Amino acid sequence: MTLPAPTVPPTPTHLNPAALAAAPPPSFSLCPPPALALPGRIPAAPFHPHLLLDLHCFPLGTAPHGSAIMSFQDRAQHQISQLDKELGKYEVLNNFERQTSVPKVYVVLGLAALYFFLIFFNIAGEFLVNTAGFVLPAYYSLEALFTSQKADDSQWLTYWVTYAFLTVFESAVNAVYWFPFYYTFKFVLVLWMALPQTAGAQIVFRSLLQPLFARFFNASSY
Repeated sequence: MTLPAPTVPPTPTHLNPAALAAAPPPSFSLCPPPALALPGRIPAAPFHPHLLLDLHCFPLGTAPHGSAIMSFQDRAQHQISQLDKELGKYEVLNNFERQTSVPKVYVVLGLAALYFFLIFFNIAGEFLVNTAGFVLPAYYSLEALFTSQKADDSQWLTYWVTYAFLTVFESAVNAVYWFPFYYTFKFVLVLWMALPQTAGAQIVFRSLLQPLFARFFNASSY
């Protein structure tokens, strides 16, 4: 009696190497599936892409935040280049850069960071802030005195009047004892008032001092 040959069951597709090789690679998506409209069921609200960051739509390193970072880096590099160009007007800094091979812009930024660090932790904070409020404005004031223009004279006269009122006010109210990090605040305020790019002293004078004292002086003098 001859027995029939045993029947070998087919190899499942998920275990068949040939089938696995021929099958397309699986695809994964973080996007939510489209809403299904079932009979008797209200379709789901449409999906709005702005409510969910579609990560798989952006290759690695090209997500929207990457362009923002690059834009910030470009702006920072532009500001450093502009500062280096301004510092190039001073021969002392140019000679220092040639002798030490250290970019002058990095030296100035490092010293500025150290200066701010000392003020922030109130290490000789009063002296450093008063020095910052005097040296740079004094330089520009002397420069204005040796020119025939009157606009810069008015600008720096306004600064000195505003700075004097600030100094008297802080002494009268003893601000350093009840205002946390007062010298840090004053340092930023003084720079804002003194720098020609911001001219904050003009704003303080027109907003506060002029309304207080204008009635004591002839209006034609303004």
